[in-house]
Amino acid sequence: MFIIPGLFLTGNRKFALEEVGWNAYSGLKGSENDQRQAVKYFFDYLEKAPDRLEFMSWFLLHDGTEKDCRKTAETFIEPDDPILKNEEFMSPFSDFICYLGLIRSDGTPREGWNEFIERSG
Repeated sequence: MFIIPGLFLTGNRKFALEEVGWNAYSGLKGSENDQRQAVKYFFDYLEKAPDRLEFMSWFLLHDGTEKDCRKTAETFIEPDDPILKNEEFMSPFSDFICYLGLIRSDGTPREGWNEFIERSG
C-alpha cells in the first residue's frame, strides 16, 4: 500500500489523505479480495495514524455504469488534451475509474464494502 510515504513527505505538518481506493477490476489485475485488503489496511492505518492526520477519505462508494465510466474518466483530463483520443490510454483509465467502488453499479456490495461496514461500525 502507498499510504506510509505521506508520513515522511509532510514532515511535522498536518496532512490529509484524499481519494484512497483500490480497483477491483480483474482486467487491470485487481480483485475484490485485493480491494478488501486495501480497506483493511485503510482502517489499520487510521487506528495507528499520527495525530497530525486530519482525515482520510475513500475515493468512490459506487462503481460507475459502463455508459458513464468514460465520461467520468474524461473529467480528469483537460478537454483539449489529445490523450482523450488515445484508446490505448483511455480504455484502461476508464476501467480503472469505473471499478473503484465498494458497491457495484447494480447495487450489490463487494467484499471491500463488507469490510468497510465491519470496521467502521
